[in-house]
Amino acid sequence: MDFDGALARLRTSRLAFDPVRGEGVVLYADAPPDGRSWRYAVIAGSAGVVEE
Repeated sequence: MDFDGALARLRTSRLAFDPVRGEGVVLYADAPPDGRSWRYAVIAGSAGVVEE
């Protein structure tokens, strides 16, 4: 899946970072090093929400 496809999937599932909620997944803009998986960060108000 390309970057735009991965971002669209995150948005559709409501997992993309939302500044209003202050949580979600942020994809790194550079290409994945292995050509398959994306590097990402999960931001949330607590460790429990990150794990969820």
